[in-house]
Amino acid sequence: MRVFRKVKVALILALVAALITGVGLYLLEKSVQTGYLSPIVILIIALVVMAIVYGLIGMLEFFADIAGAVASWRPVLFILGVLALVEAALLFSGSSLAGIIG
Repeated sequence: MRVFRKVKVALILALVAALITGVGLYLLEKSVQTGYLSPIVILIIALVVMAIVYGLIGMLEFFADIAGAVASWRPVLFILGVLALVEAALLFSGSSLAGIIG
């Protein structure tokens, strides 16, 4: 699926978020000229945003990996296959699992 398997998606998205934050704050300071947003402050805010985004997306990647491992476990695949066969048989008979369950 991914062309670069060693590159983490969280890192790329965190860098993009930091870049957008930094450029946005720089343009805001140039247009408003408050004096509070020096380049060092903008850099610190961008790094904090990058760390937060990296942590959140890294956590989501971890949970997605766990969900993929559970979904590819053979007993789960067997149960899903049996449910698919039961649903197909019920659809041929004019019913459905959704109609039976609730």
